Amino acid sequence: MCLNLYPPNQIRKRRIYRLAQILHDHQIEGSGMDTRYFDHPFIHDTYTILGKTTVSASYREHLVPRVYLRDRCLDLFRSGESVEYVSGLIDKYLWIALLEPEQASRINKKYMSTMPSDWAFGQGDVRARLSSIGLSLL
Repeated sequence: MCLNLYPPNQIRKRRIYRLAQILHDHQIEGSGMDTRYFDHPFIHDTYTILGKTTVSASYREHLVPRVYLRDRCLDLFRSGESVEYVSGLIDKYLWIALLEPEQASRINKKYMSTMPSDWAFGQGDVRARLSSIGLSLL
């Protein structure tokens, strides 16, 4: 039997810190990094689902696209930022919303791998893609 010594919020922070370290290492090595590290099972849905747009919504959508998040984090490492700093931003922006398939299609037609043009990484609301097409979480 495995005894969990950490509450869920601590597990999330620990896993995100490890993710930031992996990103940092890939940047130093000059290799690319697969965005699947931002997803289950590395960081389980238990720690990333922020909410739903409807009661029956089941389509998983990253609120900030994984490729966008990865690229901004790598840029920060190139400019000399620390693993701790980048980890904090991943913690702020690595969230999933459950959408209806039609809603997911609408959001991805407009912002497949980007954020709204007036959105600022580090300061912007994680829900910006949703609100830009008139959606909100329950």
